[in-house]
Amino acid sequence: MRVSRLIVFLLFVEWIAVWCPGIAEADEAAPDLETTTETGKETQPEVSEKTQPETSDETQREEIVPETTEHPEPVTGDITQTTETDSQRATANEASPSADHENGVRVSSFVSSIYNFRGMNVFKETSQSDQNAVYSPAVTWTVLHPGLWFKYASFFQINGDNRAYLVDSGVGAEQDLATGFDYTFFNKLTLSASFTYYCYPFSRSRITGVHWPSYLEPAVGIGYRTHSGIRFGLNISYFAPVQGRLRDNRYMYSHFEFGKAYQFHPKVAVDFDLGMGYKLFADPSILQDTIFDFEFGLSVPYTIVKEMKLVPAVHTAWTYLVSTSFGDQYMIYFSVDLVIDF
Repeated sequence: MRVSRLIVFLLFVEWIAVWCPGIAEADEAAPDLETTTETGKETQPEVSEKTQPETSDETQREEIVPETTEHPEPVTGDITQTTETDSQRATANEASPSADHENGVRVSSFVSSIYNFRGMNVFKETSQSDQNAVYSPAVTWTVLHPGLWFKYASFFQINGDNRAYLVDSGVGAEQDLATGFDYTFFNKLTLSASFTYYCYPFSRSRITGVHWPSYLEPAVGIGYRTHSGIRFGLNISYFAPVQGRLRDNRYMYSHFEFGKAYQFHPKVAVDFDLGMGYKLFADPSILQDTIFDFEFGLSVPYTIVKEMKLVPAVHTAWTYLVSTSFGDQYMIYFSVDLVIDF
């Protein structure tokens, strides 16, 4: 009996020794789990509400703020450059064809109610205001932009009773060949040099006194364009006849130009131009007319397509004529120019 009781007691002690530590460890671990769980519940919101959002906001700020601060500057610059470019492409510079034309061929068809050459109505009959129109086709080949260019142009009288006589006398049916080179600095300052050959192959020698009256004209020029698009230009040339019998027509010509174009629409602009010229004749006692000349032009270039432009314009010009009154020294005329680039 005692032995059985001893055995039961030993088994009870062994059970306590085996199971009670597990229960104690479980009891000790339970508060840790609760504490961990509570801490996790308190820490997890801190991580989700503070740490993560702050990281997300900072990331967004690092991505968005630079775009907001840097983006407007290139856009503004591009718009200004386009406007300047569009403004610079709406004003055609006759002295330097490559100034507004990239490499390639340009064909123009020009019609004007008066052929005004440095203040003189070339096809007039009795008055500077005679509306004897001219048609002038021209082809310009630009090799470098801006740089080397070649040009051919001709001038034909459309109407007037004196048309045949002017052709015979070496004034009508003019044929021109020109070449030149332009160089631009900083997209503002342009230096140019050109050489033009004028000839009248359809004239009659019994009237002109020479066969094929011809003239040569070397020229140099400088142009400047401000940031706002205002143009200034000065061109100096020497007009010299090839034949000695025409030497009285020799003169040095200085021409100053001022103008500006306004781009009101991607396809439409308004351009005004003011020019002033002065001739210094080799023999001032022989020729006194047309020493001074002034011209004002207002044109509205319209871009039909990228390669085609229509330029209607109105002009007024004045020149000094010794033997006429002031009322016969000015002219008002209209012109239309169709320009196609290839």
